[in-house]
Amino acid sequence: MRFLNDKAFTEKHGPGVIAIFTATLGRYREFDIAKESTVGVFGTEFKWAMGLNASFMMNKIIREMKPEMRWIWFQGDDHLWHPDLLIKLLARDVDMVAPLMLQKAPPFSHVVFGGDFSGTERSLLNQKKGLVDISGKTIGNGGLLVRRRVLDEMKDPWYETGQTDSEYYGGDIYFVHKAQKETGAKLYIDMDNTQGHIFHGAVWPQMDEKGVLGASIGTALDFVNGI
Repeated sequence: MRFLNDKAFTEKHGPGVIAIFTATLGRYREFDIAKESTVGVFGTEFKWAMGLNASFMMNKIIREMKPEMRWIWFQGDDHLWHPDLLIKLLARDVDMVAPLMLQKAPPFSHVVFGGDFSGTERSLLNQKKGLVDISGKTIGNGGLLVRRRVLDEMKDPWYETGQTDSEYYGGDIYFVHKAQKETGAKLYIDMDNTQGHIFHGAVWPQMDEKGVLGASIGTALDFVNGI
């Protein structure tokens, strides 16, 4: 990590925790490069949530945050971001904000969910720019920045499994729902700043009707589900 050389910005926003969820084996070297290239505020720490129980590990990270840590930024090991993304999100100076990101499976919709945890219309963010208030809805946690005051006002545990659906993890979208309900925090998407979502894909040879060789690209999940 590199640190921002800006005393005023550092004093205003302070250090925080970058919480990364991963399985025991790392997936993508591109993620490692994004992580190491991140520009942060002096004193910021990386904390790893490793294993299959995401809610347990995220709660552990929050419980162990040092008093001087003033925000938490959630990332997964299948995400990519530009080096200055964290600084740009901090500069928004709001309770909860996430960069614009898409799901990693077709039709690659945005990651915003309704207040009832259902999907929202694909056109929700069309023609939107800047900071968009999506309070009342919820969102996946990839790239989500949350201020310490929100965590302090919430009830422990912050993350809970099985609250959105008996067969779906959903701890991340329930966390955001709970944060708004218990603290009145506002939720925003930063349309000016984006984040990549790495997916496991395959390229297949494909002939067109004239016999010209081309390529078809799809997610590996599409193939498995089609067998």
